[in-house]
Amino acid sequence: MRHLLVIIVGTFVLADVLAIQSVGMAAERSIQPIGHLSPAEFQAYLDQHDPLWDQAPRAWEESAFIGNGMMGTTVWVGHSESLHWDLGRTDVYDTGKHRTRMPIGKLSLKLKGETTQFAMRQSLGRAEVTGTVKTSQGGVSWRSIIPHEKMVGLIEYVVSGKERPQFTFCQTPAVPTNVLRKHLRKKVDAKMAADEAFKKSAAVHTRLVTDFFDPKLAGFIEELSSDKDLFKNPEPSSGETDAINWLLQPFSSGGGYVVAWQIKEDVSGKGVLAYSIDYFDQGTPTVDQAVQIVSQAVQIGYNSISEKHQQWWRDYYSKSFISLPHFAMENYYWMQIYKMGSATRRDGVVLDEIGPWHSPTEWARVWNNINIQIAYHSMMTANHLELCEPFIRLFDSMHDNLRNAVPAKWNSNGAMALGRTMDLKGRMGWSREFGNLSWALHDYWMYCRYTGDDELMKTGLLPLLKGSVNFMLNALEIDSQGRYHLPPDISPEYSDKAFADTNYNLGLLRWSLQTLTHLNSQFHLNDPDLDRWQDVLTNLVSFPTNENGLMIGSEVPLDQSHRHYSHLLPFFPLAVIDPESAEGHELFKTSYNHWDRLEPKQWNLFSYYGAASMAAWLRDGDEAVKQLEGGFSKMAPNTFFGRIPAIESAMAGTIAIGEMLLQSWTHTPGDFRLRIFPAIPESWQEVCFRHLRAEGGFLVSAAKRDGNIQFVEITSLAGNPCHLELPFSGPFIITSGGGGASQGADQNGRQVLSLEIPKGETIQLISKSTHEHDVSLRIYPVSHQVKDR
Repeated sequence: MRHLLVIIVGTFVLADVLAIQSVGMAAERSIQPIGHLSPAEFQAYLDQHDPLWDQAPRAWEESAFIGNGMMGTTVWVGHSESLHWDLGRTDVYDTGKHRTRMPIGKLSLKLKGETTQFAMRQSLGRAEVTGTVKTSQGGVSWRSIIPHEKMVGLIEYVVSGKERPQFTFCQTPAVPTNVLRKHLRKKVDAKMAADEAFKKSAAVHTRLVTDFFDPKLAGFIEELSSDKDLFKNPEPSSGETDAINWLLQPFSSGGGYVVAWQIKEDVSGKGVLAYSIDYFDQGTPTVDQAVQIVSQAVQIGYNSISEKHQQWWRDYYSKSFISLPHFAMENYYWMQIYKMGSATRRDGVVLDEIGPWHSPTEWARVWNNINIQIAYHSMMTANHLELCEPFIRLFDSMHDNLRNAVPAKWNSNGAMALGRTMDLKGRMGWSREFGNLSWALHDYWMYCRYTGDDELMKTGLLPLLKGSVNFMLNALEIDSQGRYHLPPDISPEYSDKAFADTNYNLGLLRWSLQTLTHLNSQFHLNDPDLDRWQDVLTNLVSFPTNENGLMIGSEVPLDQSHRHYSHLLPFFPLAVIDPESAEGHELFKTSYNHWDRLEPKQWNLFSYYGAASMAAWLRDGDEAVKQLEGGFSKMAPNTFFGRIPAIESAMAGTIAIGEMLLQSWTHTPGDFRLRIFPAIPESWQEVCFRHLRAEGGFLVSAAKRDGNIQFVEITSLAGNPCHLELPFSGPFIITSGGGGASQGADQNGRQVLSLEIPKGETIQLISKSTHEHDVSLRIYPVSHQVKDR
């Protein structure tokens, strides 16, 4: 066991460490386990973050929600009902030309009496929604889960008084979500233009078509049903098998879905409703599996299923922990961690815009020009890389689709392109945005870095990245000075006009070329395209800039508020321009400030949360908090995006919170750098985290108490070299199971510890005062300085 007492006085170098060792000044302290909350303590801690309702939620964006990563439900009150469970399943897609999400329906509860009191709680720790509805005839208390291990939902209820609950499955028309909403919007707009009374009476949910069961839409749906090109799917069939009800909806292009449900009641007024959704992407759907799942669930019972369900969630939450003095931020963070575990799963499908909680939207597919990228980025520092596996599997399987998407004039050399939208199997075309695939592959790159998986980097990422680069290289144009340019293209969401040399495309091409060059060196590949990559890197046109920093593209300044930060990608998240260098930092800050100050502001959630991440990279914790709070103010009450789904936008604040606590991005592809609490407001005297994940395959824990960092713990899962930006302002102890340590200044003048941590080993760095007072190392909740919820 190795123990180093490191006294920092001025510049510290390796020779000082050796001298200290040689005179025997080592600290007599071995690695000690870091104390953490027990399961019961963690449950109590998480309970304070549970959403509570004392009035019935009347919209999707006010609902409670549960899910198992494939099936999901939102719980709220629609028209002429006491409560309902909206049913969704992420992979239920149209199998025809649209290849987009299909709505399913809802389980509606009607009670005899009028509601007099309503209460509901969404337990994050138990992943369960509970509630009570009191009526003029009595009432019903209920609880509901969707267990991770089974494609089934359960509702257990207890009736009081004279109440008699009536559950009904109500099907939504079997028309693709985006198609039905688009046609209904046209009908509603035409009606409002022609009928002033309707216009005055139409609520915003009717105008925006956010609930297909809105009674004001029923007449329009009836009118549309005569259009057989729109309502082309066959009529559903329904029936009963062994007392289990089912509805089977076939699709005209093959496949379809099945909903099965059963209610079992006893004489005491206690009952359980089990339901399942099955999906077929081809062939003839059958009810057998859904019926069997429901039958087994009813026999096993709510309690037994719930025990395993809660154990899965305890294991899930145990992967990492944070505690912040800002209650609203801490509350938001845990809501998103819960949302991630409910929305996607290791053995599931890639996350689209909706996830398992269906809502009418025209964004009813996977979006690839920021959405999928920030969705999976959100999970990495939080140490939920298992949830990224569907993303990795999808892109590993997409080679043919990506090649087929390339327009004929650029389709050579194995070129690959990623269109703006795709279905869950990666089927799409391409018409604009050259850089989309490279941005998605930046997530793939981060996944390999966070896991420390060099083999996947070589066999999985590398061929895809070469395909993406070849697409852009095939499209390059060269001017009379020998400078390479990319053709006119749009900068995502800035304008429908195409501009030459967008910073979106240039940043992604430059990052891709730098990464390929690095991988070629790392794996000794001697790639025949290396000379071409280096030539383009040397002669690629510079990023267009002006007095306000990075522009949209060549001769196109940023002169209006832009919710997408496409022009800022060379800084965040690519770090192609080094934000830590003096020149790079100044350009980044100028670009950021100009983007932030343009009015009127057209930002949405991912704008604020992206800005918060950038502020953290600029090491401005107060600015990061301000931007996060700006996002919170725009967010729906249940932390959804708003009246329409865009699941990744609401989750992206977790990236920023992670960047405030721990940064591991690097400007140099071969480096591994850790920064502990790099963007914490000075007012935060207490903050801690446990087992956040860093690039290089490191698990990191740290605690700050009374304004000082107490300790940092680093476990290496891959054996990579670790460069730790000096976290302490005074003396500290290094307790290590092996390897060496040295200190020096990096190219930007920051003091960095170079640590050798063998794979599977852990080191602890402990402040001298913590060591001398023999303080136990413990991660536990901090006091909340900012308590607004």
